[in-house]
Amino acid sequence: MIMMKELAERASEFYYTKQQIDMLLRACQAKITELIHSLKQVNINESNHIFEELFEIQIILSEIKNKYLFEFNLRADGSSRFQRDKRWGYFPSASAAWRIDQEKFMENAFKNQLSNLKLRVSYGALGNNSVGNYDSQALYTSNDGQFNYSLANTLVPGLAMAAIPNRRLTWETTKVFDVGFDFGFLGNRLTGTFDYFNKRTTDILINLPAPGVHGTTSIPKVNSAIVTNNGVEFTLGWQDKVSDF
Repeated sequence: MIMMKELAERASEFYYTKQQIDMLLRACQAKITELIHSLKQVNINESNHIFEELFEIQIILSEIKNKYLFEFNLRADGSSRFQRDKRWGYFPSASAAWRIDQEKFMENAFKNQLSNLKLRVSYGALGNNSVGNYDSQALYTSNDGQFNYSLANTLVPGLAMAAIPNRRLTWETTKVFDVGFDFGFLGNRLTGTFDYFNKRTTDILINLPAPGVHGTTSIPKVNSAIVTNNGVEFTLGWQDKVSDF
């Protein structure tokens, strides 16, 4: 009798635990159904989605005696395509120029044939956020019921990961440094420029090969490349009036 009573108590204990599990599964099923219904109501196509992008620009211009030119810009860009701690990018730029031909010591240079001589230098940065609207977030899909499964002889809606998130996504940044000079002779009929430039792009957003273990799940872009370009540019031009037409 004692053994039977003990078994009955254990059976009632098991039955009570099973009831709790059933209640929990029903609650989960209700939440999943609600989530799938919400997904069907939202169109997440790229063409129809409006993402938030904010920017602020501050510009400071200065000119002293028509000889010394200065400009400073500060741009702050924010995009909802990135996580909160990666959302904002700050991109300054600055330039300066010296009009040497306006100096007194140049008044008699080249027997008054020099009409323009300007030395200039500039530096600037620019950001790029060309990624998908949801590349920093995980996406799930029901795929029209393809992932439904059976639980206790009941068809339960299921979800599967459609896109792997990259929470480290941030702005691709391009920085350009340039130094050069402009010149003009004979009333600017003969003109030319010379430039040395260095352009460096970091954190380039690219698609890397995905291992086969991911199956059909899409892989987001990553900040994983650097490109540097540098060189010199030289232009020479002549403009004149040949005759009346």
